[in-house]
Amino acid sequence: MYIPPHATPTEQEIEDLILQLPTPFIFMGDFNAHHSLWGSQKQNQKGRLIEDIILNNDITLLNTKQSTYIHPAMGSLSSTLRCVLKQ
Repeated sequence: MYIPPHATPTEQEIEDLILQLPTPFIFMGDFNAHHSLWGSQKQNQKGRLIEDIILNNDITLLNTKQSTYIHPAMGSLSSTLRCVLKQ
């Protein structure tokens, strides 16, 4: 799944998508969601949204808190959510 940087999905929209998946599942994508839970140095609205979804739906985060993105011009590193697992 890809969530563009300026998109603002609702918790219900993402949970509706997750509910369509048979368990166990791996939900992967580039969510452009930043949160310390998966190693990001900053937090954004999507990061808090995904955190709530993870906590409210008994989902296990598979990130290792390592950086997942290198900015091509600046060389700076960031960590964005990449995948979650529901058993």
